[in-house]
Amino acid sequence: DDSPSNSLGDIRSKLTRLKSSQGQIGAVIIDYLQLITDGSSKDNNRVQELSRITRNLKILAREFDVPVIVLSQLSRNVE
Repeated sequence: DDSPSNSLGDIRSKLTRLKSSQGQIGAVIIDYLQLITDGSSKDNNRVQELSRITRNLKILAREFDVPVIVLSQLSRNVE
């Protein structure tokens, strides 16, 4: 799926549909981690939100027994 913006719920439902129609999923590739939202607006801290997203992607990988490859852009700015 080449949607420009997805939530974790969107990804989970697409994986569920794909697994039920195809039976087996070879791999999941997330091209740009920063475009994913986790659906909760509890924090304004994007670092914590990205931590929750990656933790949930790991849970999805275990749940669907599939490797998940995630690409992310790193900031080169000195903090």
